[in-house]
Amino acid sequence: MKPATTPSVLAPMLAVDGKLCADEALVVQPGVPGAISHRASRLTIGERARVMANIHAAIIVIEGTVHGDVAGDEAVVIKRTGTVTGQVTAPRIMIEAGASLNGRIDMKPRGAGTSRGEA
Repeated sequence: MKPATTPSVLAPMLAVDGKLCADEALVVQPGVPGAISHRASRLTIGERARVMANIHAAIIVIEGTVHGDVAGDEAVVIKRTGTVTGQVTAPRIMIEAGASLNGRIDMKPRGAGTSRGEA
């Protein structure tokens, strides 16, 4: 099967309860309670998303609201529309003007404390 060239999208009207795992690029638009573990290169929390979960992925882009800890193996980007309440851990963290972060930032080199099993 040929890999998808565009990310999968969880639509805003979809409800997810529990742990969400994915192996491909993913855009999350609905509310997601529980945990998100993503093994592909990029996870985007869409502008309309209200996520109450711990998140772990290689690269995490937050455009919506996240209440929980966020762990990126490579990077975490909080866009101007993004809000995070919780600890953000990644070797590279970018917070755009207008974004909101209420929590702690922990910048660790790649492979130092951010493992695939966390979040």
